[in-house]
Amino acid sequence: MRRRPSKRAMRANPVLVRAAAVVTGALAVSACTGGGDGAALPAGRQRDEVRPRVVLASALRPFDDCDALLGYVHSQAATLAGPYGIAGDAGGLRAFAVDDRMMATAGSTAGGAASAAPVAAARDAAPGYSATNAQEAGVDEPDVVKTDGKLLVSVAGGRLHVVDVTGGAPRVVGALDLPPSWGEPQLLLAGTRALVLSPAGSSMMPVDARRVAGLRGPEVTTTQVHVVDLATPSSPRIVSTVDLQGQLVAARMVDGVARVVVRSQPVLRGFTVPADDSAESRAAAERNNRDVVASSSVDDWVPSYAVVDGVSGATVEGGRLASCGDVFRPGEPAGAATVSVTSIDPRDPVPRGTASVVGGGELVYASASNLYVTTSEWSQDGRAPATTRIHRFSIADPSAARYEGSGSVPGRLLNQFSMSESAGVLRVASTLDRPAPESAVTTLRVGDDGLTDLGSVGGLGHGEQIYAVRFIGDTGYVVTFRRTDPLYVVDLRDPAHPAVRGELKVPGYSAYLHPVGDGLLLGVGQDADPSTGRVSGAQVSLFDVSDPAAPARLSTAPLGGGWSEVESDHHAFLWWAATGLAAVPVQPDGIVGFSVSRASGVREIGRVTGHGWARRAVVVGDSLLTVSDVGVASSDLRSLAERAFAPWR
Repeated sequence: MRRRPSKRAMRANPVLVRAAAVVTGALAVSACTGGGDGAALPAGRQRDEVRPRVVLASALRPFDDCDALLGYVHSQAATLAGPYGIAGDAGGLRAFAVDDRMMATAGSTAGGAASAAPVAAARDAAPGYSATNAQEAGVDEPDVVKTDGKLLVSVAGGRLHVVDVTGGAPRVVGALDLPPSWGEPQLLLAGTRALVLSPAGSSMMPVDARRVAGLRGPEVTTTQVHVVDLATPSSPRIVSTVDLQGQLVAARMVDGVARVVVRSQPVLRGFTVPADDSAESRAAAERNNRDVVASSSVDDWVPSYAVVDGVSGATVEGGRLASCGDVFRPGEPAGAATVSVTSIDPRDPVPRGTASVVGGGELVYASASNLYVTTSEWSQDGRAPATTRIHRFSIADPSAARYEGSGSVPGRLLNQFSMSESAGVLRVASTLDRPAPESAVTTLRVGDDGLTDLGSVGGLGHGEQIYAVRFIGDTGYVVTFRRTDPLYVVDLRDPAHPAVRGELKVPGYSAYLHPVGDGLLLGVGQDADPSTGRVSGAQVSLFDVSDPAAPARLSTAPLGGGWSEVESDHHAFLWWAATGLAAVPVQPDGIVGFSVSRASGVREIGRVTGHGWARRAVVVGDSLLTVSDVGVASSDLRSLAERAFAPWR
């Protein structure tokens, strides 16, 4: 049974955990065909009063050839190599140390945790059934459940399950055992094919695939993208597997093409660690590790891929994701890691149009035409990100990602919803931790000089940090928290002069915000004691934001449990505008359904319980289908009275 996350895990962005960063710094891009309520500061101080410093980071330089690339990475790694491998951020984390006995790698959380959802109108873009709760209309996101209104596909217990949802009751018609995975697989659906994105591991990449990909040893972290044919629902089969060297960061799908983002570390054999704590032993280990760096080849540094046929098991294609002449680097040192954005069409699953970058990658946000990747630059004491770099890639071409520019904002970002694009302007909400926490919203536009600063507004939540963000049209909503929940309404109609128009303080906080039409915003989070900030249970809140200058909370409803997955994963939330239904999973009480309207507020209409750990709810026709670890239940859409249950095979 899944454990409830700790308070710290619920409040903090996992991808900003310090141990997740192997190397931080500016990104360098390659475009290739391979691949608290505290003391009072005036709410929303304007840019002339508080000016978060925005730094350009657009001076990317190409390498002339492989010798130039290898010389660069040798130089960078030599300055970082120490007795425990290659150091990471200012704190000197062990990046990796490989010998015949071990490979110790600093881990991270892939993809970012908390998020939010699309505008209400886009939520029901396909009549008759609900889509995955994604941030932007037309930009699909991976999840554990997908449906096209005819089939429902889910991953649970190491298997892919196929359910016929066209009749009055769901019928499990097919199942497929998935290859072992180091993490929970995620799904994308395109026609009669599904992509299963699986955080794999070194032992899961076939020896033949490692050879074709140019990998000399088994110690390599891989992301596997399994292409599953669903043309015969009763017999789903893997037709191809794409092995990508690196750790899965995130993925998006636009017009049937997936953009998969992976972060790779060099794989160097021969690293060692000190035999004891003596200075002599440390010095010997450092000398050895510097020699390993000096003798490494280009193939040790540039990430690779391999495509494996799902029927024969033969590796049909592979190699470097980028050629040496297409790799770019910043003017400043960027470390040794690489992040890659590659395009995979399920109809022809070969990585194409890859944009590989030297540096780190953490959060991913995408509009229909652009994709943004962030990386954190840590303060000198290593305790908090001082700056977040943001890099923009055009994904207008379905076969390639193209780098367009970079910029930086001060502080750290909470999750993907900290970013939003409108009319070519990127809006970013960030929290600055020094000298005391406060937050800001910054606007940037891409130009010849990269992502340049247009405007900013700061002073949000002095002494507090951001817990939720949602940008809707020309308005931004920012929730900060320490003892109470200030909801700030930020006017972005003039991107050069963003301004706070309203503020509301209520007990507790919202970790997720969703527009539900009629000038209303629904929040899912925690109630809390206003004097201590101690949380007391999950709740939903309905806010009236029709007057930006006077936001108000109209209604609240307890969820009855301690925690909802929606607080950390927006995909768990369902909004069905046609009937005003919000469905929220709560542990351990199943799925809770609410009727939401201005007239009646938030009113519970029923619960679906008794069928394992319920994680998702989708609408198909007049039924609410709830998906758990043991099967699929069908309930009446309006009353939530159960109709049928289909267990997994």
